[in-house]
Amino acid sequence: MQKHNNIINAIDVGTSKICILSAEQLSEKHTQIIGFSSVETNGLDKGNVSDQEAITLGIAKVKSNLENATGMPITNAYSNISGSHIEIKAISNSQGNKLENKIITPEDLFIYKQNIGQKHKVLDQEKVIIENLNTKYKIDNSFEIKNPTGMHRSNMESVNKVITGEVKITNKLEGSIKDAGIKTLDFVSSISASGEANLLESEKSGQTIVIDIGAGVTDIGVYNYGDLEFVKTLPVGGMNFSKDISFVTGISIKNAEELKLKYGSAQWDITNSDTVNSTNEETGDPIVIDIRDIILLTRERAMELSQLIRVSLEKIYEENNDVQFILTGGGANLPGLTNLLSKNFCSPVRIGQPNISSRKFKDMLNDKKYSTLIGTLCLANKNLTSDHVNYNHLENQNLQLSKNIFSKLLP
Repeated sequence: MQKHNNIINAIDVGTSKICILSAEQLSEKHTQIIGFSSVETNGLDKGNVSDQEAITLGIAKVKSNLENATGMPITNAYSNISGSHIEIKAISNSQGNKLENKIITPEDLFIYKQNIGQKHKVLDQEKVIIENLNTKYKIDNSFEIKNPTGMHRSNMESVNKVITGEVKITNKLEGSIKDAGIKTLDFVSSISASGEANLLESEKSGQTIVIDIGAGVTDIGVYNYGDLEFVKTLPVGGMNFSKDISFVTGISIKNAEELKLKYGSAQWDITNSDTVNSTNEETGDPIVIDIRDIILLTRERAMELSQLIRVSLEKIYEENNDVQFILTGGGANLPGLTNLLSKNFCSPVRIGQPNISSRKFKDMLNDKKYSTLIGTLCLANKNLTSDHVNYNHLENQNLQLSKNIFSKLLP
């Protein structure tokens, strides 16, 4: 078995599936995928943990499958998290007039970011910081800048954009992962992960709206010049389409899901007069289903979802040609959905495609339903590199401080 170093594991606990992706860290922007496993599950409901045991069993299964395939133990991982409890907050931090004309170092900025976590714990004990998005600084009450390293200052104020989530919900998910034998190193928001997996460099120079339609929820993220500025989770996903078909026709959810994937559409087709045979879930009697009924149900649900998205964005979205929409997640596979959203928003809509440089599992992972999994891995890789750099800065600083002390003590 080939030996690998610097392994990163990413977990995606979704409404209908649990996945684990393992990769070897090659650089800040590149990883080499070495293992992937996925199983069906039902322990999550609208982003909330409804059955911890089901999630734990699912994670334990994909963990075992992946360990058997790679020969490497999985002891820790990064995980994404979604739900209506996810929100963006701005937290300010100021050290005031501590040092006149001090030159700002990377260590100063690192300490500022660490202080934000402590300050948030005092301000809100029911929420926890999941992710640090961006930080802007004001030097001596001047205009905001992103990186003041090397500048002189007498005082500095930072404004940190962070993503928070409810402590109870994150603890439940972390507990389920822990019970399966995996330590959660950190969480990232699902929409942030989707953006990381799908945003092109050209789309970071304006406003881009990412819509990730999962099985249980739809995550929305608004990016301005590459920075995530707004998040929203709608309690509607691809599973609602299947439930509509099941309720109207009387067939099982599983059969309804199969028919949705095969015949569902957001575009009405009056010419399609074909039928399909199925079975009533309660009586077991054979039934005949008109495909036009399936199309009608999925189209109506798609139109409802489109309106919910529009209402969610009405305070921040303005109709103009500079806004780009990216549609991803398993629900993005519904035919005609991009056209429906494009007409509703009068803006271009493209299907997001996770970028996988690794050849291993490429065909499988290129599926839009793995966007959050891919993005979680990418964000974990970036955060690890960033933390390593900051750690080295502090180590060098401490080393220099020790040298200065000993130089004063020695004759």
